[in-house]
Amino acid sequence: MALVKSYRPERPVKARTYVIALILASMAGVGLTALVIALPGDREVDSAAAAQICSPFGIYSPGSLDEVPGGPGQAMIASLGLDSLDEYENFSLGLVGELGATWARADFVYENGMFYDHPGLLGKYRNNGLDVVGCVRPQNPAGLVDLPAFESDLRMLIGRYPWISVWQIGNEGNLGWNSPEDFARFFVSGQRVVREECPDCRVALGGVATLRPGPQESYDFYKGVVASIASSPTNGSRPFDIFDFHFYGYFGREGELVKSVVEYRDLLITHDMGDVAIWMTEAATTTGRPAWPPEAPAQTEEDQASALIMRFVSSLGAGVERVSWSRPYENCTYGGVEDGYFDNSGLVYNGLGQEAKRGIGGGTRKMAFRAYQLLASRLTGCFGVEVLAPGQYRFSFSDGRQPVFIVWGEPGSRLSGEITGPLTITSLDGLTSEADAGDLSPGPVPVFVERR
Repeated sequence: MALVKSYRPERPVKARTYVIALILASMAGVGLTALVIALPGDREVDSAAAAQICSPFGIYSPGSLDEVPGGPGQAMIASLGLDSLDEYENFSLGLVGELGATWARADFVYENGMFYDHPGLLGKYRNNGLDVVGCVRPQNPAGLVDLPAFESDLRMLIGRYPWISVWQIGNEGNLGWNSPEDFARFFVSGQRVVREECPDCRVALGGVATLRPGPQESYDFYKGVVASIASSPTNGSRPFDIFDFHFYGYFGREGELVKSVVEYRDLLITHDMGDVAIWMTEAATTTGRPAWPPEAPAQTEEDQASALIMRFVSSLGAGVERVSWSRPYENCTYGGVEDGYFDNSGLVYNGLGQEAKRGIGGGTRKMAFRAYQLLASRLTGCFGVEVLAPGQYRFSFSDGRQPVFIVWGEPGSRLSGEITGPLTITSLDGLTSEADAGDLSPGPVPVFVERR
């Protein structure tokens, strides 16, 4: 079964065709020799014409303790045997370097008529070679009424960081804002400032919380947001260059992720914004059994590592330009909830809560940390993505390197005919083995496959 999926940002794929074809083929159990997705205008392209994705792997908010201040933050620092916030920042950015991430999203909280920024930490991002996405976040969005004052403060913020080339206006507008129209009004206000102060900068629409309060409610809110923005005057500029979505949840929900990408791409096309890039600046899932939310299942390190690979790879295969995990190091008492979801979703244990009871020390790397490292090290530079079959992806490199295949599947599923000959198989923890393609069957845990 060979399914070639091509993607060109300047002429977006109608991804719904791709997903339906996959679902129907999978349900029918039939083989497809090739399916080439047609771009708008019925112009077909093959894989050679697919757009290149370059250095897509990022991290959200490394080194910042803004959302776990005071005692919990000090507990995180102490669990590592460190003495100061400066040392914690250095430790966290060291993790980012180990992972191989190339960019980071940094939040600028707006409260009481001023922005709270951290020039020292941001300078470290820059010195470490990270491309920074600046996210402008009102702390109390429902109470933000003085837009002229906000615009003035945003102009000064952009002036302080002329090296930031992407500005995101807002965050998870479907949480905290009174209405889509209110959020759109705020966004357009900030968008105009960015276009005026930094004409070469890209503007990102504040990310959607896709799973809260529910996928349909989230979509309906952003449907109203995009429609309102599309009808607002933006001085002749494109309303935004990047559409951001966030994906949390648990292992095995990658189908929902791809469905979200399809739906939001179609929404953008409806408003003549099909050339807007789609990013995922926040994603995570947990290890252990969090104390909150109550329905949280117990998950192993392998579950988390598998979910990370599946989410990143599925997103890239669906045409997402950048992907990011939410923090390398676990939080502590995030949002006032001890041992909750965000206390267990990092790539490195904090050694507190349930981990302390299990004897896991702060700073211990999880399997997902190694899986992220492996993915980033295998997919360096620029590459194209081809979907060979459900859960089977080929990454081809512009510099002529041998392709890398990433494979998983339901028990009994067959390996794509594109993967042939003697192979080297690499597991998520970096262990390698050798096998012939005829002896390899996809399983529920992703593996890296390369021709020998």
